[in-house]
Amino acid sequence: QRWKFQIRSFATKKGITLSSNKKKTPLQWNVWVRKLSGSFSDFLNPNGYVKIRQISNNSNGILLVDYLKLSLIVGTAAPTPSPVSSPASRLESMSELTYMGAFRLNSGTYGDSNVNYAIGILAYSPTRNSIFITGHAHHNAIAEFPVPELGIATLVSDLPVATPIQKFQQYFNTLPNEEGINRITGIWIQDGQLIVNAENWYDAAGDNVDTTFVVRNATDLQGDFNGFFRMTGAAHSSGYMGSIPSEWQASFGGAKSYTGWSSVHSITSRYSQGPSLWAFDSSGILDSSSSPGDSIPATAYMNFPYSYCGDTHISEGALLWAEQGTVGPFDPADPLWNPLAEGVYGFFVPGSSTFLVIGSTAGLETGIGYKAVQEDGNQCGGPCAFGPNDYYNYYWMFDINEILSADSVSSPRPYAYGIWDVPFDDYGRHSIIGAAFSPPNLYVALANASQVGTYDRPPLIVSFTVPSLQK
Repeated sequence: QRWKFQIRSFATKKGITLSSNKKKTPLQWNVWVRKLSGSFSDFLNPNGYVKIRQISNNSNGILLVDYLKLSLIVGTAAPTPSPVSSPASRLESMSELTYMGAFRLNSGTYGDSNVNYAIGILAYSPTRNSIFITGHAHHNAIAEFPVPELGIATLVSDLPVATPIQKFQQYFNTLPNEEGINRITGIWIQDGQLIVNAENWYDAAGDNVDTTFVVRNATDLQGDFNGFFRMTGAAHSSGYMGSIPSEWQASFGGAKSYTGWSSVHSITSRYSQGPSLWAFDSSGILDSSSSPGDSIPATAYMNFPYSYCGDTHISEGALLWAEQGTVGPFDPADPLWNPLAEGVYGFFVPGSSTFLVIGSTAGLETGIGYKAVQEDGNQCGGPCAFGPNDYYNYYWMFDINEILSADSVSSPRPYAYGIWDVPFDDYGRHSIIGAAFSPPNLYVALANASQVGTYDRPPLIVSFTVPSLQK
């Protein structure tokens, strides 16, 4: 049995030797540690050091060391949780999320769209116990569905079905839209209004500045709306949104709202190469007298701008893939972040110092190639994993204290990340495409996972509780 570790920082007692045919820095090495005997805890001493006697790793090189201090462990082994001292220092773990059930969405056409092949971006209304969802990718329309009593059946066909209480409404064809904005990236209810972030799916020049519009009454999707407004950071920032917990607002300059995004769609150079976190002030656009073109001030606290040398990316392998024409399988993709990693939704975990991002990744076993021919003979239209089943739902957990104290916005790294086995995701085949958090409930949309007929492809909504509020 072997244990996989991702090393973020380390200290040595007896020195270090690095050997590689490529220039690497210790902070970016992935190593395989052979389990010699006994349990994992046998390797740890009271000071948090692990003694390593035999090490082997992949073609990136060899790392020989007597003692390492590990601040992040990925895989089947996990560090012993620290004692709870205060909400400001407590770090959450994914094992503490509890699955509560799931429900389906009626796949019929209501208004301008339906939920088949949905974009799946979500928002939750606690006052109406409902979700807002972005429908079919060709329409980019929004509808509201009630949250029914959750089902715990193991067959999708036996789960409860929700029918919309507000039909789908399109907006891009009515708004002033000189930049061709055509893909919704985030929706959020604040003060009874629906704030919507969006972008041009293929902004080749990477220079779009229009990001946001507002539906003035979330209970009337066919009512007044206006935009586009311009969020600071543009595609780096204008995705998922939410409230900053009151205990953190002073640390974020008094801001009450956050936003963030990552390299989810095409033209990756316009994105943060890893999940971002920005604080913003929504008061201006919530004023109905606001005008298209008005700015939305935002401040970056975590952001990984594209750079040619990659020094501002969250990982060394953020943009590494095999060139077109290379025969697979390829070198395994970077498990921290790679070209197919997508941070779809992020939120503050209440009662902790954790900022949790969920999404998906791929290529961890068979690697990633550009327009690769996969092992089943399929020719991809862009980057893809060589193995058609080498896809996973994933999470990244960041320490808010580390984000706030970092030397630069590109310095933070997750204290934990890895594969998240979500009920009904069919081993990652149904990826996370949207989510919404309203303490203590987390709702997650899984792409096409609610299929019961030959041609329908609606998402499935699965629900979890985040138990930190109960402690």
